[in-house]
Amino acid sequence: MYDNRNTQLTKWLNDGIPPAQVAEWAGNSVAVLLATYARCVDGQLPDRSP
Repeated sequence: MYDNRNTQLTKWLNDGIPPAQVAEWAGNSVAVLLATYARCVDGQLPDRSP
């Protein structure tokens, strides 16, 4: 169930839904949401994989 939640939150962020709205739906603060999902949002941070 938690994997489905992560998938949905990532999808909403990638679809351009404002982080404040996604955080509200998730029951988190924006800071927690972005700290957790920042690397999952397309085009936000470079991939640091070796």
